[in-house]
Amino acid sequence: MPLLITHLAYLQKYWQQNNLPQPYLADALAGTVLPDIRYLVKIKRTETHTFTAEQLDKKILTDNNSDPNKLSNFKAGFLFHLQLDQWWPRQYNFVTDYQYFGLALKIATDLILKPKIKNLSTLKPNYQINFLATNRADINSWYEFIEEYLIASDCQSELKKLLQKNLFYQQEIPNLWEQVEKILQNKNIILALQKTYTDFVWKRL
Repeated sequence: MPLLITHLAYLQKYWQQNNLPQPYLADALAGTVLPDIRYLVKIKRTETHTFTAEQLDKKILTDNNSDPNKLSNFKAGFLFHLQLDQWWPRQYNFVTDYQYFGLALKIATDLILKPKIKNLSTLKPNYQINFLATNRADINSWYEFIEEYLIASDCQSELKKLLQKNLFYQQEIPNLWEQVEKILQNKNIILALQKTYTDFVWKRL
């Protein structure tokens, strides 16, 4: 399952391909990063990644004054995350002996796709979102982390500190960053990652 920038980059492309309403792209982008709040609040992936569209209507709520179109596009972004999580790992079958290659590949993909992200200074929606048992402070903290992450991805040392603090539970994963560097220096892997993004076409969720 890909990391945050990959989700954002693929959603932006999906939105443009299907001529979906640009005023609501920001809502969809905010929605597509919400499932991974599980890293911050330490809950199981099954609690945030196993919804149908109908179930999601009961899981994500907002105040009554919010624009219903904003909320529906927020939920569309959320569902896009779940489907991309299922699709993305099936695109690759690299042979490696490194135990954490999948994680290194996710990080490298985010670094490769960072230039594809356009006009993203903030992701936090300007309306209140209620999701599962997470409180408003947790949701705000998650969006603040993502904004830091977008900046940190320009500097691997900062990215490393941020990921270990927020996603890896401060666990030191052996040789992870050396493996990321190896991937970024491997032309065949880079071409495969870029081709997957370039060839990506989804007409509907």
